[in-house]
Amino acid sequence: MNAPTQSLLLNQLAFALGVMLLLAPRVPAQTVFFTVDQAIAECFPDAEVTRTTAVLDDAARKRIEEASGGDAPTAIVHPYVVRKDGEVIGTVYFDVHRVRTRRETMAVAIGTDGRLVRALVCAFAEPQDYIPPQPFYDQFANRALDDELRLRRGVDGVTGATLTCKATVGCVRRVLALHAELGRDAPEPDDVPPKPEEPDGRGTGVSRRRR
Repeated sequence: MNAPTQSLLLNQLAFALGVMLLLAPRVPAQTVFFTVDQAIAECFPDAEVTRTTAVLDDAARKRIEEASGGDAPTAIVHPYVVRKDGEVIGTVYFDVHRVRTRRETMAVAIGTDGRLVRALVCAFAEPQDYIPPQPFYDQFANRALDDELRLRRGVDGVTGATLTCKATVGCVRRVLALHAELGRDAPEPDDVPPKPEEPDGRGTGVSRRRR
């Protein structure tokens, strides 16, 4: 192959690659609205926070899946226990899930009564047009895990953001079920002896440690 022919082929290849890049679907960058610390402060201002770790076995994850009616949580979760004046006032969980094809991270705050305090979008990789307006999220305040916590029942969806609404309800239900499975607001520190097995010979399915 002579030099002019080789140069022509290289130019054609470069042009073809350029066209492919222009026509390729653009991947939206993830938009971060709140860091972990900022999200917790939004839910519980001026409070002390302790990051803890809970490890769920398969049986615990299955119970959460059945209670929520959706996907099971990851095996390792990190409840952020929130205190004010030494008293536990709530727990914040961060849940990462898929909306359409890309991920969303939400902070879900739960009070000591086991009810939702707030659901907050922290990061969103889908186009921002898919984020419902604030009144949609306001519906989750003081909610419990029951049959009313579903779209087209006790929760009104938003036209044009149906998948996000569905993902949000699934997230909130999963976190409420997870919180109930953990069974208390503050996971046990490492130096507390393990609980005895239940009468049927099964353990609790959850091990906890504090960081």
